[in-house]
Amino acid sequence: MTRLAVVALAVTLGGAPPAGAQQPQFGGDKTSWHGFDRYDFLMDEADLTVQPHKAPAGEGNAVKAPVKGKLRCVVVAPKAAAPGNPWSWQGYYFDHEPQAEVELLRRGFHIGFIWCDAGKPWDAWYRFLTDTHGLSKRPAFVGMSRGGRNAYTWATANPDKVSCLYVDNPAISREAVALFGGLAKADVPVLHVCGSLDPILGNHTLVAEAVYQQLGGRISVMVKDGAAHHPHSLRDPKIIADFIETSQKQVAVTPPAFAGKAFTRTSFYGSESDYREFPTEKTFAACRGPWFAPSYDRYEFRPEGIRGAVSVTVPKTPAPGRPWVFRGDFVTRDDTVALALLGRGFHVVTGPVPTDTDGPVLAQWNAVYKLLTDAGLSKTPVLAGAGGAAGEAYAWAIENPDKVSCVYAENPILRSHMTKAQPLDRLAPLAKAGVPVLHVCGSRDPWLDSQTRVLEKRYKEQGGTVTVIVDDGKGHFPTAPRDAKPVVDFIVGRQPAGQPPPAAAPRAARDYRFDKTISREVLENYLARSISVEGILNGRGDLDDNVRMLKDTGAKFIGRAVCLWGGEANLVKNLERAKEQIAKLHKADPDMVVQACVFEIVTTQVEQVPVPEWAFKALGMPAERRNFKYADMLYPDGRRKDHWRSGQSVPDVSRPETKLWFYFLAASYIDLGVEAIHFGQTELMNGNDRDLRHYAEILTLIRAHAAAHARRHLLICDSHVPSGGLVRDGKLLMDFHSFPLRIKEIADRPEEAELKIGHTDAIYGRSKGGETPSGWKCDHLPYLVEIDNYGASRQPGKAGNGGFWVWGYDEISWFAHQPKEYRAKWLRYAWDWVRTTDPNGFLQMPGSRTVRSPLDGRRWYFANRPSAAVPDGLGDEDAIRVIWAEDGRR
Repeated sequence: MTRLAVVALAVTLGGAPPAGAQQPQFGGDKTSWHGFDRYDFLMDEADLTVQPHKAPAGEGNAVKAPVKGKLRCVVVAPKAAAPGNPWSWQGYYFDHEPQAEVELLRRGFHIGFIWCDAGKPWDAWYRFLTDTHGLSKRPAFVGMSRGGRNAYTWATANPDKVSCLYVDNPAISREAVALFGGLAKADVPVLHVCGSLDPILGNHTLVAEAVYQQLGGRISVMVKDGAAHHPHSLRDPKIIADFIETSQKQVAVTPPAFAGKAFTRTSFYGSESDYREFPTEKTFAACRGPWFAPSYDRYEFRPEGIRGAVSVTVPKTPAPGRPWVFRGDFVTRDDTVALALLGRGFHVVTGPVPTDTDGPVLAQWNAVYKLLTDAGLSKTPVLAGAGGAAGEAYAWAIENPDKVSCVYAENPILRSHMTKAQPLDRLAPLAKAGVPVLHVCGSRDPWLDSQTRVLEKRYKEQGGTVTVIVDDGKGHFPTAPRDAKPVVDFIVGRQPAGQPPPAAAPRAARDYRFDKTISREVLENYLARSISVEGILNGRGDLDDNVRMLKDTGAKFIGRAVCLWGGEANLVKNLERAKEQIAKLHKADPDMVVQACVFEIVTTQVEQVPVPEWAFKALGMPAERRNFKYADMLYPDGRRKDHWRSGQSVPDVSRPETKLWFYFLAASYIDLGVEAIHFGQTELMNGNDRDLRHYAEILTLIRAHAAAHARRHLLICDSHVPSGGLVRDGKLLMDFHSFPLRIKEIADRPEEAELKIGHTDAIYGRSKGGETPSGWKCDHLPYLVEIDNYGASRQPGKAGNGGFWVWGYDEISWFAHQPKEYRAKWLRYAWDWVRTTDPNGFLQMPGSRTVRSPLDGRRWYFANRPSAAVPDGLGDEDAIRVIWAEDGRR
């Protein structure tokens, strides 16, 4: 991955035809393969020419009959090709567990297959599909068992012609493993799906994982617990299809300026497995690697005049002040503290250690410090190290005490080659500068008494602050602490950017002004005062007390105020009530933005709602006297029909009737005085809209109505985005993103829970950027995370239910079930964690929400103080008011 004289690495679809190019035509006889057009060919084994072929009758979807002297080949075409004509190459066993390929066809991919092992015929087949028929120059590979061996064989021989590999219980040749360097250098992502009982797991997948990781390549592994070699694939192939589709759309990578003109870029990610439930597989799976957890770019380079290499791992989004860790030892994948700090926006730097000396050289480390601080990193890094490397970190810190925020050491050996005087004998400069120190040690570490305990005594005697955490029963290894949180909290709390300025003057009043467009500052001001009050304008709770609570807390963005899940027969009545009640909110505070919802559900009750003439006119459809048509909103192929329950389905946004319904709802809400709409789980509804053309079309029409009729001529749109966002041709479709918090239960602390980067599909660090509807650009769009509702498991109150459950509850039910003191403490923790972890994120406070708490019978959460008006109020409004008030003083 060496990049010479690179300013930016722009990776597209690998020389593929431009978006909008004509869909490839293959000619000859065609048959059907799972509802898509299939074209068969024969390749001559002697001269490798390709001719059309008619598949034998009775062969069905498979390829069964070989032809002497010829090789059977197949292409399956999508209904409409995705931009760039992407395709998936099946490595063997055509039509075996084809669900991933069928899903890819739905997303606009072609499927290619040749019935032989990788070699010269594969080269000819690649040329036939790319040069002759215009498919992408960088196909994705699907390889099961022997097909995985073929995929790796061809990909390692042609690493620049591959977008990604998905292999399933694969065999891999030793020759291919020896060529992994080229594949890693080309930054080809790999996904393995395997069974824990598969006999070839250990000497194929685990070998590939270890080698590819060490070479800096991106490899993700999913091991299905209790599964053997069969069945291959997944019953629900979404994870696989998402991986392949995302891998086809690599984005530009701009190296940091301090890396210079010659550097090596690799990927850094953790080795810890996340044990996730997959109900469709009826098991759990150990998931690890960059597809399941955050991955970071690591740059290795040699600054001018320095013989040793410098390694810098770069966070997704640098924290305010651009903090960093300066250390002398190589950062391994099990370093939980380093991974947590990267997630909090720290750079992690390994200083140079020349191979011709006994250790680091002070002048070289000084030069690296200057290089990085001149490039904008903090003037006061964290000095850190494990074992013997901790002594070198101390040595540099002692020589530069005014340039250190804190020192962190794991099982340290306080000896140094950097300076003649040893750290234990020269602690005074650090103590005088007030540098706080933290050690984490195993109780059985042989160096504990002679190093840490001696430093602890001497540092305190010299007026220094030192904290020692002892892990009972641990020896020297592993050096990382069992619980990284206290360490991370210590380090983050010692950063200048993480501390409130002394005697800070009150901040100026927040600006909530917008008209026609909204600036990022104003948008974030609203997100920072967002509260979910589900159904406040459609009959939930006491309206007067809710208005009092919102005014008292300082709420400005009133989420889910009009929240109708199905029940369309009552829509008109609900709209009439909301029109009367919304005036009370705006009278209490004209700046308030009120949000309505257009959800991922339609029911048969839509057929009781008349279509107004103005809706037909806006969509350019001939007006007629009729009601909405339920069947015309659904996926034509039956997908997600009765998804919620009988007669309650997920609509298909590409259907004209769905667009008519969405426009009618949105325009009706806007006419009430609504200025924001949450569009629910948009990615459930765009199965036939992978290029987002239909979403862009309907949102444009809705925004045009808002420009003419909304209070401030603007509609603020958002939706849940598990992929990180909806972006079409560089333009963001939403004004901000939203997603559930994704709360992780702490199994050994009953009922307690935490937030963690990489837990399930959490959005932290993943919000996509682009040009917003208001015209400003961003690398990451601001987003809200909410305490979501979705029901209770079969074991409420118990850990280990898997999936998104928190002690067997959905998020809001778990939260509502906790004691008031814990709720107040946890809200503050969550607010601070989100703001520190990703500055683009904001916690939406819980005000009112559906709960499902069978242990105590509660069915609704209210943050209101308990009163005659709200007897079930839980009183969390006071905690919310205090958190927001303190945020306003920072």
